[in-house]
Amino acid sequence: MAKVEFEDLAVLRWQRFSGVDALCALRAASTNFSASAHSFLMTALARQTVGESSRVAINAVTALAHVAGRGDLEAISAATACLGHMVAAPRAAAALALGELAELGEACAVEHLASRVQKDGAANVREAALNALVRLTSRGDAVASVAAAAASWALEDISPSVRRAAVVALGCLAPRGDQGILSALAAHLGDRSSEVRKAVMISLEQLTDRGDAVLVSMVAAHLGNIYRRVRQAAVVALGRLASLGDTAAISELVAHLGDSNRDVRKAAVVSLGKLVEKGNSTVITAVAAHLDDPSWEVCKAAMATLEHLTNSSETEEMFSMIRSRVNNSMRRRMVSPP
Repeated sequence: MAKVEFEDLAVLRWQRFSGVDALCALRAASTNFSASAHSFLMTALARQTVGESSRVAINAVTALAHVAGRGDLEAISAATACLGHMVAAPRAAAALALGELAELGEACAVEHLASRVQKDGAANVREAALNALVRLTSRGDAVASVAAAAASWALEDISPSVRRAAVVALGCLAPRGDQGILSALAAHLGDRSSEVRKAVMISLEQLTDRGDAVLVSMVAAHLGNIYRRVRQAAVVALGRLASLGDTAAISELVAHLGDSNRDVRKAAVVSLGKLVEKGNSTVITAVAAHLDDPSWEVCKAAMATLEHLTNSSETEEMFSMIRSRVNNSMRRRMVSPP
């Protein structure tokens, strides 16, 4: 296949395509650019990133991220300039592009992105900057502390998508075992967004070893919260973070089998299955009491946990009895009037 020359670039007419078409065309041609065509394209794209049209600026900076190589100074300069665009969408595209273009650990790029996390008025830009920081840094890098500080600041953002991005970034970049960050993350087990709460549990697992007594204590502090979503998140986290056989954690979970909320009860049943060793008669009895729980979801969870906790020497007769009780309970609900 012949090299794409300077004159051939006019055929692409990338700035008149939609964003997807433009990227497809450039990606297809970029691997076969001549040196002169590549140089011309870099200059043309860089100029378009600061143009008045936000659509063209988005296409240009996104194309730069695909066509230019990591460390390309002209592309990095153009993406950095686009961070100052008057419209939010090009700024978000520029932040993501910078995460692809700058050298890993490049301090100047990290500082630009951290500044956007803390100062940009648009949530999509702050989220994009956090995602780009994860691409540029890693735990232990000299600039990771700058990125982690920006992510810690963003934990209190009004946007749930930004808070989630901040939680993910901390899980990737923060020092393992940092008690301040662990405490800040644990506080968001009660976040209004379920996506943030899920991300918190994953990040906590990334930042500490299972059975960390301090972290388990932080999580347990949320078990008595008046809001059911906070109690549920704490119960789930306890099952994932406490060590196998942790008697204090098991005792807390058994107590929450009697929670007024079905989601909390189900979470307690499931978490007990993760912490209790087979044959624990006390827990087996406590869980078995929920085979007739008003919630069918709790009943199913109890059945699964009991099968996990029961020793293989138990007879099939016991399982048949349990299944019969659950099925009878389900039939009663199906025929009961609303």
